[in-house]
Amino acid sequence: MNSPNDVFEQVVGVMFDHLDPQAASYGASPIKHKGRRSKVEIEYIKTAIKTVLATEETPMTVRQVFYRLVSLGVIDKTEAEYKSTICRLLTDMRRAGELPYQWIADNTRWMRKPTSYTSLEQAVHETAEFYRRRVWDDQGVYVEVWLEKDALAGVLYPITAQYDVPLMVTRGYPSLTFL
Repeated sequence: MNSPNDVFEQVVGVMFDHLDPQAASYGASPIKHKGRRSKVEIEYIKTAIKTVLATEETPMTVRQVFYRLVSLGVIDKTEAEYKSTICRLLTDMRRAGELPYQWIADNTRWMRKPTSYTSLEQAVHETAEFYRRRVWDDQGVYVEVWLEKDALAGVLYPITAQYDVPLMVTRGYPSLTFL
């Protein structure tokens, strides 16, 4: 039986082969450009983006999409490709309705606002709806899950939330006070 990664590589390989017969799934980039890319080249990259995001690993961060396309040989591993190609195309594609916004994870932007209600009745209703008893209060241990990759928080949070376990995301370089 093929693993999900094997199937993904086969699908991506077929996709690239029909766009550029000399492209292999992990071979050299078929797009070598000087200056602006043609519409065909942009469509090629957009198709690769859609293919990468149409997996079970969605949502992905912009950086994850970038590295996946680099590993597939679609783009070069440069800061210019990251900013001017991937960031720009992902923005354009979401605004144009070509990609759902929820396929891209961005856990770095937070709105800070106190919870407020239109009435006392609404506050009581929402409090009753979201009430959850703390299941770890009577236990002899305290459990936390620590995660270095913020991009994986969306994968782990549904599991930690189910068991009322805090998920601590450090993003690689946590502050001393957080630690």
